Amino acid sequence: MTRRQNRVFVVLKLPQSVPALITTARAILDRCRKHAGLKNPKPSLAEVTALVDTLSRAEVDKQLGGHGKRDARDHAADNVREALQALAKCVETQANRNLATAESFVAEAGMSTRAGSSRRKKPFTVKPGPVPGSVIVEVIAVDDAALYRWFCSLDGGKTFKQWTSTAQSKTTLTGLPSGVEVHFYCEATGRDGVPWTSETLTLRVK
Repeated sequence: MTRRQNRVFVVLKLPQSVPALITTARAILDRCRKHAGLKNPKPSLAEVTALVDTLSRAEVDKQLGGHGKRDARDHAADNVREALQALAKCVETQANRNLATAESFVAEAGMSTRAGSSRRKKPFTVKPGPVPGSVIVEVIAVDDAALYRWFCSLDGGKTFKQWTSTAQSKTTLTGLPSGVEVHFYCEATGRDGVPWTSETLTLRVK
């Protein structure tokens, strides 16, 4: 049986050598600038570029010598590594909005992935709730700052109404009409401000 992972995880293999780090950072930034699917990355590419430029100047100063130049260079290198890791997390979040293309999304940003969970969790699920007129809905979490808006249609998918919104990726919707086939979807917005919309699922409410 082929096991499929629940999500992709971005891995950055950043070199210890500062000149190599600068080269790697600039290569990643170049790939990200050309990545049409990467929306509003945080930190911004301009911010990361500025940090890399600062590191490049600090490396030149360190080579020329002088008191404290190494410490300044090392501090600038730490800032670049931290910014690249944050950028990688942003790429990971956006990639996991579509598991079918997640790995290629990450690769297009000049980054790598590692294997995730061996059990596959569906991007969006709907199942009967604990009491009549309720359902349990769940999507894969976008990030720890996301807002999830849950929409329902009681007229066969013609019109949708926001039923509720939550800070959690799993919740119970109540007050639905029993015996009616209801359509559901979720819209989630993470810290990057880019909305993700799930597929639409249908369930006859008990």
